[in-house]
Amino acid sequence: MDNDCDGAKDCIDTDCIGQSGPSGMVCCQSVANCAQDDCTIESCVSNQCQNTNRNACDSTECSAGKFCYNGDCIDGDNSEYVCLNCAPDTTTGRWDWGAKIFEDAGKGYSTNNHVFTRLFDSSEGACSSDSCAKSGEGDCSCYDSTSKKTSRNRISALTTGNCCGDDPNEWYKKDYYGGECTSSVDQCVWSDGNVQQGNSGNRQWWCNPGNWYECNDNTIGQGSPNNAPPQGVCCAGTVGSNSWTPVLEVLPENQYSCTDGKDNDCDGKADCEDDDCNGAIKGTVKSESSQAIAQADITAKKGIVNFKSAITGQDGTYNIPINCGTYDVIASHPDYGPGTKGNLIVQPSQQVTADFTLALGSSCESDCTFISDETVHASCDTKNGCSFYDDKTKEICDLSQPGWVRDYNESTYISCAEGSPQPKVEVEASVSCSSGTLVKVTRIVYYSGKPVKLVVAACG
Repeated sequence: MDNDCDGAKDCIDTDCIGQSGPSGMVCCQSVANCAQDDCTIESCVSNQCQNTNRNACDSTECSAGKFCYNGDCIDGDNSEYVCLNCAPDTTTGRWDWGAKIFEDAGKGYSTNNHVFTRLFDSSEGACSSDSCAKSGEGDCSCYDSTSKKTSRNRISALTTGNCCGDDPNEWYKKDYYGGECTSSVDQCVWSDGNVQQGNSGNRQWWCNPGNWYECNDNTIGQGSPNNAPPQGVCCAGTVGSNSWTPVLEVLPENQYSCTDGKDNDCDGKADCEDDDCNGAIKGTVKSESSQAIAQADITAKKGIVNFKSAITGQDGTYNIPINCGTYDVIASHPDYGPGTKGNLIVQPSQQVTADFTLALGSSCESDCTFISDETVHASCDTKNGCSFYDDKTKEICDLSQPGWVRDYNESTYISCAEGSPQPKVEVEASVSCSSGTLVKVTRIVYYSGKPVKLVVAACG
């Protein structure tokens, strides 16, 4: 009805703005006349206000960190739906059981109604007695990588209320039996839901960085310095007696075992390959008249390989620190025939004595090497057919190998123990392809005793 005879009926009349119309809706002339709400889309249709709720998670009219849900702007701290479906996960990381990478498992809301989602209950205190399964090796207390004497308790729970990711420094981490919200991607979660600081742990389990690593009979040798991760500790010890040990407290290999096939001290070497297990070969070299022979060459060989050598002193004695193992030892001197001791067994940390009595003669061969090695010796000059071109050649070729090339001067070179100086010739090589692609591979190799650049070119 046009109750005031102005020609406008009901909600069309401007006098009715804000009043309830015939259908119970509020009368309007524009959307500005309708009640405004953050999570409502307002419109004025046929002079009546119509309101439609915005979609869940819409944040168009909400303040920062809040999202629409059931018609209201709510943050992730006050709604599980908003937390898990709307709030952005600003602290992300990879979570892969197979690859054992446990950085961030997404978002979680603490309902505390199930062990797997019961967050924020980490208890600051010592690691529990059941957090490791190593018997007879001390307790299960936790420490960090500085020393086993430096206690490192578990971390107290965060107080943020959920792990939506809309709060900084929140990483949701699960475990096989429990989960927790941590303040760092480097932290780890025990199976009971308690949190362990990164770069710490106990004898069996170590957190670094953000992942658990187990020390057991099969992982002896894992850890730094040469087999990380983890960093700062080594799974040191022997089968049946091993633990995560700070690097500075790891003992030498020979104080664990030199015969178990394990890298017991994490230096990348096991048993006799580790210098900690070195023994020694020592002895004296004398003539048939019992005179000490100085400057005799002592070479320990494994098969045909010269493994290590030494020179006797003025008293004829020598000492060769050497990896434990089995060796043939040869004594050589330009003025004496060679002597050999075969199948000498050097035990870990033990010394073996090999004395030699050499007869007058010579150990030199015609290519100026000793019978026992492939090394040119200047001292062999004029013995058994050995001859150097001149004193300069003798000097520059000493301790080289036959056939190695040495610069004689700026314009000539000489092949050691072979002939006279030869002119240097430089040839520039080039390769081109009439069709296809030129492929070049460059390597540094040794040629005639010198490092040279080898370029292999091919057309493909």
